[in-house]
Amino acid sequence: MKYAFICLLSLVSSCMGLDEGDPIPMDRLYAPASMLKNGDTLYVVNANLDLRYKTGSVLGINVSDTTAAKVTETAKIPSQGGILAASSDFESIFVTSQQLGSLNSLKPEQQLDLGQNGPYFLSLVPNQQAGFIGYLLTFASELIDDGRFSVTGNQGELQYFTWAPGQPPQVKQTFKISSCFKAQAYQRTARLGGLLINNGNLFALAEIIVTPGYRPQKRVFLVKAAVSDLQQGNLNQTTCKTVDLTQGENGGVQSLAQAGRGLAVSTDGNTVYALLDENPTVLRLGFGSDGAVSQTAKVETCRSPVQIRLSPDEKTVLVACDKSHQLIAYNAPNLGVIGKFQGGTTSERNDLGPVDILFDPLKPSQVFVSFQGSHQIGIFNYANTTSSQSFDFVSRLKLSR
Repeated sequence: MKYAFICLLSLVSSCMGLDEGDPIPMDRLYAPASMLKNGDTLYVVNANLDLRYKTGSVLGINVSDTTAAKVTETAKIPSQGGILAASSDFESIFVTSQQLGSLNSLKPEQQLDLGQNGPYFLSLVPNQQAGFIGYLLTFASELIDDGRFSVTGNQGELQYFTWAPGQPPQVKQTFKISSCFKAQAYQRTARLGGLLINNGNLFALAEIIVTPGYRPQKRVFLVKAAVSDLQQGNLNQTTCKTVDLTQGENGGVQSLAQAGRGLAVSTDGNTVYALLDENPTVLRLGFGSDGAVSQTAKVETCRSPVQIRLSPDEKTVLVACDKSHQLIAYNAPNLGVIGKFQGGTTSERNDLGPVDILFDPLKPSQVFVSFQGSHQIGIFNYANTTSSQSFDFVSRLKLSR
């Protein structure tokens, strides 16, 4: 069965019409990015960011022995790889390609040309053959008669897609975040900053250019909408909830230069952790039974944050910062720091550019971190109990040759 699956994945390139030249070596990590884990198999996207190779790849790595991990499955993907997502039974695995604007199914091997650039977000609906794609940049620059550039937002920020056994994914609905805002205040959507499906709801971060007065301002909003409404094509001011995350006390503007970078949501959907950049911050937000939203904790975080994850027991929040090569672990209820890791190039280590975090579902104390800049995966241990709080580097994942 394992051999058959390897053969199945090896067919992806031919089915997608990919160039066979210069593949990433099977036993090499190259700009590793998004990760998933099923049993002892760690799936990793080799993002191929600098396009040194003609294709990216997805590796399935047996990590039962992290000192001699073995690649057991491999698949080529078009050009630059992006986000991985899988159904709960791992019978369906998808990966985005930002450069080509495609959604690629690895089981079975299919490709959906999205016709848009930058599918940076991907989240599947649990227990359904459906999911949502989010686009990082939703506007296009157009040169007008007097030589200036105007910005138009003629693309949707979200797409709802479905799939069936043996069939390619199909886009069913396209949505614009602008539908959630009053036309007189909304000017355009600058970009998305996060997308998650949780407990029957879609959560997204969106940078919005608004005009509360005579001067346009950039704000970051948390958007929440029921998946059932979106599946019926309904996204409007009634069906979605928006929360302005750049509002300070008493409604005053806290910062006009914020940017959304990521989301983590509790299992019940009532607690949201929002990662903001430019003034790097983590916010903890609570949804009350009446739908009211309150900020319950806030902390400044490391420079250039790119990822935030919540541990399976929902006690720990972990943030990765790409350019500052840092990881910070927080106590989830109050965002107090429980541990830090400082990477970088030194005589002792070379851990550059952490971009993704994966809490091991089989080992509650273990965390995998993909270091894109140094082509490595780091392994960490953490503890967050009343008697012990820590976050420590253990080793790097070593692939057997």
